[in-house]
Amino acid sequence: GKMACLEPEDPLKAPWQQHLRGARQNGAESAWVPDTAVLACMSCQARFGVLRRRHHCRRCGAVVCDDCSGNRMAAHLIYGHAPPASKDAEERVRICDACARVVDYHIKKKLQA
Repeated sequence: GKMACLEPEDPLKAPWQQHLRGARQNGAESAWVPDTAVLACMSCQARFGVLRRRHHCRRCGAVVCDDCSGNRMAAHLIYGHAPPASKDAEERVRICDACARVVDYHIKKKLQA
């Protein structure tokens, strides 16, 4: 397998992202894959149904299940806003596990620099 020090694959560079880029260029702050376009989790491929709900990653827009989107991240880091005045005011939003790995990688890299 790949060594842990290698940069994880970033969902923002995935081929399906080109469909969302147009929406972002047209002024949408974030572009999401439409719920109706996806029958199964884009991460683990488990089929959605009554018991397995769809969730959107706020970073890449992927439609994923709860098991594949357990991480939360400060909204300002994703959307490029200024951080809120207080930690209490900070909105934390859902991100998929793949994005969480990318973010963790870059944070660790910065800390080692």
